[in-house]
Amino acid sequence: MGMMGGLLARYSRNVLKDMMGLGSRRWEWMYKLDCLEARLRGEMLKQLGHIKTEIINSTILIGRTHRSFIENGATVVVESSYADPPEGKPSDYNEFDLVLGLMNPRKYQNPPSRPNRFRLAKDSILTFSNNSRIGPGFYLSVAKESSLAIGKWTNIGADFTVHCRLSIKVGHRCLISHGVTFMDYDGHYISHQRGKRGNRIESSITDTGANLGRGSPIVIGDDVWIGLGATILKGVKIGEGSVIAAGTRVVRDVLPFTLVAGNPARAIRKNVRWRHF
Repeated sequence: MGMMGGLLARYSRNVLKDMMGLGSRRWEWMYKLDCLEARLRGEMLKQLGHIKTEIINSTILIGRTHRSFIENGATVVVESSYADPPEGKPSDYNEFDLVLGLMNPRKYQNPPSRPNRFRLAKDSILTFSNNSRIGPGFYLSVAKESSLAIGKWTNIGADFTVHCRLSIKVGHRCLISHGVTFMDYDGHYISHQRGKRGNRIESSITDTGANLGRGSPIVIGDDVWIGLGATILKGVKIGEGSVIAAGTRVVRDVLPFTLVAGNPARAIRKNVRWRHF
């Protein structure tokens, strides 16, 4: 942190005069300072071995985090994978290999309601393909021996929440709005009573192998659009090109190129197409 602070101090002295009196342009300079700090944080995590990258001279930006921990044995991987960019976008429209939790005031973004936070347990794996982004206010919780993977060209909005106890995989070119939640397990045992009072017998839906209840992997296909405040629960597979409407609770598989909405989700329209704007 001392090296980071010194570099920031020298850089800030050079731009402080320019920031004064610039009106709205001062936000551009503040964003530059945020990018510098986030890049130094990414470099530090690479030097500490917490981030492993397959990309030579990779550019990784990580926003400030609060009450986060990465246990020994947890791994964050930035891999170089091939996937065509979204339709209508140039192949280099994302200028960084990975951006986590950084707010860009020059672009329209929904502000976060909380600080960024990691919880990566021992032997967990968090994998990002290059050119992926997660907005500010994320909460990423990956349990022991679990994995979370985010595909290339995938953009995720503010306040993204992940509770991963088995496996969650998000495909390429996905667009995920703010306030979306993924959870691949129940969270608690489910049991009921039979016979005399106090004679508690676990029901058939109880998973006795884990304290967190039964879980099942989540798989999100390529080119999926997930709307504001949607929730994706355990065992769900969402086919490529599908659209999940705002506020939807997805508890069953979604066929490719299908628009679903409601709680629980139901198919509204088939053979839908959408494109990045």
